[in-house]
Amino acid sequence: MGFRGVLLKVGIFVLLVAILPGLPPYPTFPFKAFSVPPPRPLEDVLAPNQLLNNAERLLENQLRAPETILVRGNTTFVSVFGGRILEISNGDQIRVITKFGAECRGTFDERECGRPLGMAFDTQGNNLIVAESYSGLWQVQIKTGERKLLVSRDEVLDGIVPRKARIPLGVTVARNGDIYWTDMASDADFENTMQAMLMNPSGRLMHYSRDTGKNRLLIDQVFGANGVALNRDESFVLVAELGGQLIRRYYLKGTKTGTDDVFIDGLPGAVDNLVADEHGLWAAIFIGADLDHPSLLAMLAPYPTVRKLAVRLLTMLDLPFEFIYQKTGNTIALRIANFIGNLASSVPLFPKRGTVLRLDWEGSILAARPAATPDYRQLDRPCSFAVGDYLLLLGSPMLPLDQAGSANERSLRIVASPKGGPKVTGPKVTSPVSPPRPLEDVLAPNQLLNNAEKLLENQLLGPETILVRGNTTFVSGFGGQILEISNGDQIRVITKFGAECRGTFDERECGRPLGIAFDTQGNNLIVAEPYSGLWQVQIKTGERKLLVSLDEVLDGVVPRKARIPNGVTVARNGDIYWSDTASDADFENAMQAMLMNPSGRLMHYSRATGKNRMLIDQVFGANGVALNRDESFVLVAELGGQLIRRYYLKGTKTGTDDIFIDGLPGSVDNLVADEHGLWAAIVIGADLDHPSPLAMLAPFPTVRKLAVRLLTMLDLPFEFIYQKTGNTIALRVANFIGNLGSSAPLFPKRGTVLRLDWEGNILAALHSDDGTANLIAHAVRSGDHLLLGSPMHPWIGRVRLTEETLRVVAPQGGPTVTVPKVTPPKQQGKVKKEL
Repeated sequence: MGFRGVLLKVGIFVLLVAILPGLPPYPTFPFKAFSVPPPRPLEDVLAPNQLLNNAERLLENQLRAPETILVRGNTTFVSVFGGRILEISNGDQIRVITKFGAECRGTFDERECGRPLGMAFDTQGNNLIVAESYSGLWQVQIKTGERKLLVSRDEVLDGIVPRKARIPLGVTVARNGDIYWTDMASDADFENTMQAMLMNPSGRLMHYSRDTGKNRLLIDQVFGANGVALNRDESFVLVAELGGQLIRRYYLKGTKTGTDDVFIDGLPGAVDNLVADEHGLWAAIFIGADLDHPSLLAMLAPYPTVRKLAVRLLTMLDLPFEFIYQKTGNTIALRIANFIGNLASSVPLFPKRGTVLRLDWEGSILAARPAATPDYRQLDRPCSFAVGDYLLLLGSPMLPLDQAGSANERSLRIVASPKGGPKVTGPKVTSPVSPPRPLEDVLAPNQLLNNAEKLLENQLLGPETILVRGNTTFVSGFGGQILEISNGDQIRVITKFGAECRGTFDERECGRPLGIAFDTQGNNLIVAEPYSGLWQVQIKTGERKLLVSLDEVLDGVVPRKARIPNGVTVARNGDIYWSDTASDADFENAMQAMLMNPSGRLMHYSRATGKNRMLIDQVFGANGVALNRDESFVLVAELGGQLIRRYYLKGTKTGTDDIFIDGLPGSVDNLVADEHGLWAAIVIGADLDHPSPLAMLAPFPTVRKLAVRLLTMLDLPFEFIYQKTGNTIALRVANFIGNLGSSAPLFPKRGTVLRLDWEGNILAALHSDDGTANLIAHAVRSGDHLLLGSPMHPWIGRVRLTEETLRVVAPQGGPTVTVPKVTPPKQQGKVKKEL
């Protein structure tokens, strides 16, 4: 069957899923178009700041996913994952007041072990009123834990269509004891919130009379009914509308009694819990949204057919795993079923900003506390908070998908500080990338790199960086190894990062050293290893010293951790200049990182102080680094920008940067400097007939965002399966999806190395078109030859330089290095190439 036939069948299947009657779901209200007001601009009172950054982590790893936090004096009450209501006294004394459901087997098991969400102090006794999403509305005695069910999920309640509650969520209690509470949606359980939010709004604001024990509908068809709050004189009650990014008001007194309106809309994201006091209320923004990052739910609201198709596809994905679990009790099937419809599964798609708003009782925003936190799992997705003694206590239900258990499910304490923290800005639309220069004159195509010798073929894989010292060659490659090749036939493993490899899909576990440089302060190599940090490695003994850890927060327009240490060079005084390619993804997901806005950095590491200093931020793929001969400036290759940047270390321009050269014929990787100039390796070719996809997409942030989200959505299920089961097939697929190497067949076959002088002029261009020297990451001269490294090849390339090229380059001295094909020692091993 041809491609067109496959495409036709897929199209027919999708069409049938979208239009056939009788298929699930069966919504309370038919799919119809509706709209959501756009979020207000992040300016003036909503302008970004860092007032929620550096949150203190209380009770870390002692509780999971604090959803609601209440404070009474020195005692805090928290609803958490695992069905528990906790009392925390004296700062760290934890008592379980009550436990809903059975014991938990994991975060996938909340349907069995309970998930209390909203809770409020009772005004009619020493009780808590608790909305438990899988059973109903409860009264819980604080001292004894005794429970009384007030509203069961089996009870049919008022509505435009009378129906049972499916997701009891928010709750508040009036002075007379009456309870105002929300049913988030009527079309799915809490673990399938994704499907519920894609259907037409079916949430409700309810009033429970303590006198009669009856419920009364106040507002129906709320788009994700969430937090609830009464104003100070109880003349109206507010309900947060998660999907609508607004807060609704229902009048309890006055001339408008029994009617409702919009209290405030256009909020910068999906609002969760509301916490009221005499002067106003706090509103937690659970999922951020702004004009550049619109809510997916809001974008889909006007398109009922698209939403129906999405719900049906999610349901069809879920059904077989749900069936297997129901019939066999298989917990892996339950994990997958829970993952498919759970909002937490889509966490990586949401903006990283965490925000809390302060509102007055007129619906005006008095202050905003947006956290521009680069480590977005430190404080994002806030859903609840409490106030006490100049502190905000915040909770979030989200689990990071790359960690298990409760590693990042915690309540957080933020010291309330005056408004006016630093404003963090970043490019919304990346500046257009300069087009590549025409392949003519000095750049004209040639075959000077053709017929490259393949040294050590199949005895190493992915030689990223090659250093030459006399007759000895040093290589960083796949498998976490730094190799020494000496005397023509001896290979020695200097050091090995990570565990033993199972294949090329496994580099997160077994290491992937990239840039290496000779140290000027001893017989060492300085190594950039993207999964661990920047290292000093003693050449003779292999002893390692970690200089910069990936856990260290470094300078930047937004301070953040390094994610992909890549290029490195060492000054005469021992200081190290190194690059962090991007801050938004790990090395194995470099594709996503390069589609986001530039976040690479050129850094300076002081050997005297052990401290790092940012030199240039927002580099579009920071790569190779080189110092000029008098160390008056340092260069950094910009992979995505197809250029090289220069930062001045001396002279009148000290502390500034400019473009050394742009319009290069592709993405530049490593830079190798000598007295007369430098070699620049073009790892991905580009020209006027074959423009770079990254360059073409740079001016279109929405297209890039869509591409990143699609890649992430493709990756998530396989990553989840691997994290939960250790299945290596899932790991292979997850590694393939975001890896730049996966797109190698799409790149031009041309291989190119440039020779530049220290003024930024191209002196020579060496090309290949036969596949023996392409995807070149590194080029270094060895006598009359050029040694070539590539992350995609299982060999070191070697070509003889022509007399004309040698005249341009200028004599460099040193004997020719011969690296014959040799059999490596047993400890080297052979790596099987698997993509």
